[in-house]
Amino acid sequence: MILNFSMSYQEIISASEDSNSFNYIIENHNKNIPVLSKDVISKLADDVIKNHNPIYDSREIIKDEIQKKLEKQEEYYQLKNGITIENDVLSVYNGKDPFHINVKTLVNAKKGKNHIVMWLKVLFQLKGLKILYLF
Repeated sequence: MILNFSMSYQEIISASEDSNSFNYIIENHNKNIPVLSKDVISKLADDVIKNHNPIYDSREIIKDEIQKKLEKQEEYYQLKNGITIENDVLSVYNGKDPFHINVKTLVNAKKGKNHIVMWLKVLFQLKGLKILYLF
């Protein structure tokens, strides 16, 4: 009976550690969304300046580029941590202030018994955006 209790206790500890690790990785993933988004916007702005070509339907282009970056990140988490993360960028828009960007994403993550689905709305500023092209 003591051995059985000890094994069950170890399983509980292991499950708790797995859950904490899973939650930490998902939290880290979610914090990267504004970073990836700023990177996408910065590169597109640089391209517009360099080529003197405006971007038509920029929200859709930015949304697609963020989606591509998140898909690369999904592959990384699958290979490194065995976590399956699926992201669906639902929309990219600005509010009254054109320098505040909202990115709405559906995040679906799973590893073993751990599973989470969340609607994520990330609001970030374009403050400090670095444009790479110099005249």
